[in-house]
Amino acid sequence: MKKQDKELMDNLKSGVYDKTFNRSDFGGGDWSIGIEDGTPKKTKYYSQKFFNGKENERNSWTTEESFDTVDEKLHFLKHYGYNEAFDDFPEIRDSAKEYREELKKKK
Repeated sequence: MKKQDKELMDNLKSGVYDKTFNRSDFGGGDWSIGIEDGTPKKTKYYSQKFFNGKENERNSWTTEESFDTVDEKLHFLKHYGYNEAFDDFPEIRDSAKEYREELKKKK
């Protein structure tokens, strides 16, 4: 594990990054990302409207994805680190930038 990744994991574990970041209406539903007790989570909010023969009804539901392993947590930070929600954490932004550059090289 790189030194930079170890620092990210130490900060994540200690609660430095604990926070919820709300986003909305990206690709088929609202969603939010957050870090709670050192565990990153992604929640998607869905809503469906349909006509039941008499009136319009609406169904709503959510799905939650939790990133539990070290690799999943690092992927979360690097994948979502470009998000303006991480502006206060330059180490995450730098890691995300490096990750995106590596992905471009692979193409």
